[in-house]
Amino acid sequence: MKDLTHAERTVLSAIAWHDGANGAYPKADRIADLSAMSRARVFAIIANIEKKGRLRRKKMRGANLYQIAYKVPGIFPDTVTEIVSA
Repeated sequence: MKDLTHAERTVLSAIAWHDGANGAYPKADRIADLSAMSRARVFAIIANIEKKGRLRRKKMRGANLYQIAYKVPGIFPDTVTEIVSA
């Protein structure tokens, strides 16, 4: 995951803390708090992570569903640890 900056890995890790079988639904405020960043910066970083193909975001009834790309077998890392330590 060397293509991600430290800030991108931090935001992705904050989302990963909320990840379940179908994805994660953390609010932007929660991601910002966990990442120690502003909401505006979090949204910009999420857009960058999406462009890099490491995260998918879907609008779901007033909330965002985040799907972390490491769940795709054979293409991405298998664990959150690999994301954080890369």
